[in-house]
Amino acid sequence: MRAEEIIATHPDVQGEVAQNLIAAIAECLSCAQVCTSCADACLAEDHAERLRQCIRLCLDCADVCVATGMTATRRAGSNEELIAEMLAV
Repeated sequence: MRAEEIIATHPDVQGEVAQNLIAAIAECLSCAQVCTSCADACLAEDHAERLRQCIRLCLDCADVCVATGMTATRRAGSNEELIAEMLAV
């Protein structure tokens, strides 16, 4: 089952799934994958020590993206203002 389908069954949503929210969640989780992969690729480089800051930034970005995507996925008592701010970051 896809996230969109399960979110649609949520009692607070009642079938009215915001497509822009679903797209934002997907983009956040995709970004986390890309950033994690980039950090991993940097670690495989012969000169990984010179890429230390890049690796940190990639991992920080991945963490923020996962937290944002997962927070936006939770619909029970969701804080729309917080989610908007997180997405803006």
